[in-house]
Amino acid sequence: MRGAESVDTVRDEGGRVVTLSRPSGPFVVAVVGFLFSALPMIYLHLASIGRLSPVSHTISDYIFLTHGGELLALSAVSLAVGSAALLRVILAVGVPRGGPVQVLFSVWCLGLLLAAVFPTDPLGSETSLPGAVHRYAGLAMFVSLPLAGFLLSVRFRESLAWSGAAIVVRRLSMVSAAVSVLFLLSHVPIVFSNGKGDEVLSGFLVQGLAERLLFGSIFALLGALLLGARTALRRVEEVVPCP
Repeated sequence: MRGAESVDTVRDEGGRVVTLSRPSGPFVVAVVGFLFSALPMIYLHLASIGRLSPVSHTISDYIFLTHGGELLALSAVSLAVGSAALLRVILAVGVPRGGPVQVLFSVWCLGLLLAAVFPTDPLGSETSLPGAVHRYAGLAMFVSLPLAGFLLSVRFRESLAWSGAAIVVRRLSMVSAAVSVLFLLSHVPIVFSNGKGDEVLSGFLVQGLAERLLFGSIFALLGALLLGARTALRRVEEVVPCP
């Protein structure tokens, strides 16, 4: 996508020369990736009506629907690609490279891919190796992205191009982190059930609802970053290059 980028050399408020690129290609990839991630989820939610509970069954349980595995994989891979493209835009438009943000985004993307490859276990069954990988991949990705968003909000306050997005990204990161804790706590009944079956868990499972709230907050966070990226790109186009 190198050919889709243009580069400007500008001076910041301190008079330092800074190189900014305008990565229109990665921005489009991010938008398309998030769109292709959301569409399979919408379809699976509609297809599962009357078959799976949105309160007790997680999104990963859609793998047991017809073509559910393929659609979940498409959604996860699209979200990972879109997130990677979004990170490229963020790093190209005034946010310093390196540091924990890139690592945390990489963990988020890798967690999505692992969760797509290793399926979850049926509700009430004992944990298998693929199921354990799926669970811990989810843990890693749900912790990493809110933290990455919070760290980015700190950097955004120091950037002219991103300053307008700092407060929104910070608040959505905190909301995502709080809902992530709620989602982890919702698994307590499963941990203490010792695989004894659905009858032990009946009436106590809310991890499906918690996960949907979590994904809602995460998509809101990614959406805020995407809108911030669009604003940052416009501001880069308005700056005057240094002679």
